[in-house]
Amino acid sequence: MNTDEPVDGPTVVSLGAPAKLTLSLRITGVRDDGYHLLDAEMVTLDFGDRIEISDDGPAPGRVEVVERRRAATCRGR
Repeated sequence: MNTDEPVDGPTVVSLGAPAKLTLSLRITGVRDDGYHLLDAEMVTLDFGDRIEISDDGPAPGRVEVVERRRAATCRGR
C-alpha cells in the first residue's frame, strides 16, 4: 500500500479513556484570573470508556462514547 495516496472511506480514531480516582486534592492558592491553584494526586483505574472520533457522518469531528467499561460492584455486609 502506498501511503502517499488518499485513503478511501472515513478516518476513525478509537481511544481508551480510563477512569481516574482522585486520592487527594488541596487548594494551594488563587491565580490572578480567579481560578484556583490545585495540588492533586490521581490514579487511573482498570476501567473507563472507549471513544471514537470520525471525520465522516452528520457531525464530523464529533466524539462518541462507543463502550463503557464498568468495574465489578462490591457490596458490604
